[in-house]
Amino acid sequence: IVRRIMRNLAPVFFILLALVSAPALACSCGEMPSLEGWYSTHNTVAIVKVVEVKLDSRVSYFTDASTGKDGERTEYFTRGYAVLVESLKGTPRKKIRITGSTPSSGCYVPHLVGVEYVVFMSEPGNASFNYCAFPRSVDKIPNSLIDQWRRNASNK
Repeated sequence: IVRRIMRNLAPVFFILLALVSAPALACSCGEMPSLEGWYSTHNTVAIVKVVEVKLDSRVSYFTDASTGKDGERTEYFTRGYAVLVESLKGTPRKKIRITGSTPSSGCYVPHLVGVEYVVFMSEPGNASFNYCAFPRSVDKIPNSLIDQWRRNASNK
């Protein structure tokens, strides 16, 4: 009977553990500006449509400060491509490389194939998809703000 109870409670325990440890995985970006602030501080702003996303990995090397031993770890992240739908500022490339955070991290922002996003880029051909880079699906941004950005783009 005890084994059956423990077996039934194990999933509940792991869910509670995940909820309790979630704040430790939280993303820390500092103070986040408004959408207008993001627009004004980036050279390139565009509406893009995600066409490919895949999970990738890289190996990083480190030295443990307490033991002095070298080690390596595999870091996972997402990457893919988006195509330009509309330029709202600057001169973005027609094909934009996107890189995202580790899907299990607090900074992860899903980027779904077929969905259009407004991205704020420091480089015209590279967009980051993580919480601190502030990508937003088009339907989450007020139409009046997108229209204002369109007017700004057409006046230049």
